[in-house]
Amino acid sequence: KQFESVKEQYSFAQLATHDREATWKAVAEYFPPAASAENLRHSRLAMKGLARYYLDNERYSEALPLYEKLADAEPSEREFRLIGLIGQAVVYDHQGNKPKVLECLAQVQPYLDSLPPTLGDYLDEKLKTLIQTYAQQGEEDLAVRTAEKLLANRGAPGDGRFVSGALLNVAHVRFNQG
Repeated sequence: KQFESVKEQYSFAQLATHDREATWKAVAEYFPPAASAENLRHSRLAMKGLARYYLDNERYSEALPLYEKLADAEPSEREFRLIGLIGQAVVYDHQGNKPKVLECLAQVQPYLDSLPPTLGDYLDEKLKTLIQTYAQQGEEDLAVRTAEKLLANRGAPGDGRFVSGALLNVAHVRFNQG
């Protein structure tokens, strides 16, 4: 079903409970990204939703190119670049490709100074999980640098769950380092 505006089309995709893949794809199909900045933004948001749908359904080979495309957004689109990099790291982790996960985590670091609030709980949680996982696998320096930077920039008042999680990650690794 086509709606009047790209915002309505995107909202429909977010709320859909059936045929989710098609509803996510419909955003860019009915409202071509090249037609306007608003269409481009909502098609990228829909791409994020579709990639998440693929992850949730263990369709990693379909999620990866979407995250790659998001990571290749213009430098001014930090939000989508970060979503793409974290998404790639999650996919590579599911595929057991540790070198690629570490490469993605290293690329995420420059963006940690200004994480967008639209990153979402899912990718936020996945990033913290990856940091902890790789810290436990001997990648302490990268994991601690990333967690400390996240803590410094996201540890705002009212974000107690995030702050306590990041503190635990850093303390765990620092304690194990002796």
